[in-house]
Amino acid sequence: MGFKLVQATLIKLGLQPDVAHPYLDLVAISIASDIVPIVDENRILMREGLMRINSNPRPGIKALMDRIQLKATEISTSHIVFSLGPRINAAGRMGDAAVAVSLLISETEQEANEYAARLEKINFQRRDTDTKTMDQALQQLDQNMDPEKCSSLVLHDPDWHLGVIGIVASRLVDIYCRPTIMLSTVDGLIKGSARSINGFNIYDALKECDDLLVQFGGHKYAAGLTIAQDQLENFIERFQQITSEQLSEQDFKPELLIDAEIPLSEITPRFWKLLKQFEPYGPNNLKPIFVSRNIQIAGRLSIVGQGHLKMRISQDGTGPMDSIGFNMKKFAEPLRNAGGSPVDIAYAIEENTWNNRTTLQLRLKDIHINGDQVP
Repeated sequence: MGFKLVQATLIKLGLQPDVAHPYLDLVAISIASDIVPIVDENRILMREGLMRINSNPRPGIKALMDRIQLKATEISTSHIVFSLGPRINAAGRMGDAAVAVSLLISETEQEANEYAARLEKINFQRRDTDTKTMDQALQQLDQNMDPEKCSSLVLHDPDWHLGVIGIVASRLVDIYCRPTIMLSTVDGLIKGSARSINGFNIYDALKECDDLLVQFGGHKYAAGLTIAQDQLENFIERFQQITSEQLSEQDFKPELLIDAEIPLSEITPRFWKLLKQFEPYGPNNLKPIFVSRNIQIAGRLSIVGQGHLKMRISQDGTGPMDSIGFNMKKFAEPLRNAGGSPVDIAYAIEENTWNNRTTLQLRLKDIHINGDQVP
């Protein structure tokens, strides 16, 4: 890690390693954005970096937070992963990382605001390209294959932007739970990004195709690769053969790991205070997932935003509590048709601030109606 190299250099020069501490905010952004395990020393660096961001953010980070209306003192790992990180990465994805670098080293508020505005504009372009690429990928799948009958997905379009195909590949993995490779064409070579599922080492799979590749690199969950155009069909055939031999139907079923079953009555401010001691959360130190059973819907459920399920729930007179399930609109109709029958829910616990009032809410992960999972 670059931070450890800086500290080692300081020691070699006879200086104190804590001279590097003002840069811990950048370290935290790097750790979260790269989705690396937040355990051991990484967890300490992440915690200290978040404390610096929340107490005294540098001008560039503050300008970006102000632009997207994130409050200082409340920034967590997830805020970096889903809000700050994608905007900083957008510059490099769309071709010019210098804008993000200039933002992070800005020394004045005016300079930082200018670069934050440019970065937000680039991020809008990235999101637009991302959406179009996702739509085109789904159209390819609809026209050329049945994902449910495939052991892997390999898609190619010569015009896809290299900066977003990795993001789209990850989304397709989330939807279809299959190893996915997205490919584009650059300067006469086919280049792409690969993403995998739990239990399948995509780097090892690419290694078995080494003779068909110009180059490749990565790790078990994500990789990049380059293919000569005349080897594309051979590669697709080989890769799909590997996945069909190594994966079974059971591997294509997403797995949700539950930490504990609790009644809603245990979700109190004191319990939340104890949970916060496990922060910062991230890979290998995930936010706990709980299950509660025989839950009643208290009042009407609604769909908000881009297909998010929102409802109030109670259990044996406890509550009601607010809950929200992102991209879970498919549950709305089955829940309405359940006629008030109790349901089982899996969820994480989080804080929600609305109109300057902060309460606990449940972030829904799954719902079983009458003991059955919604298809």
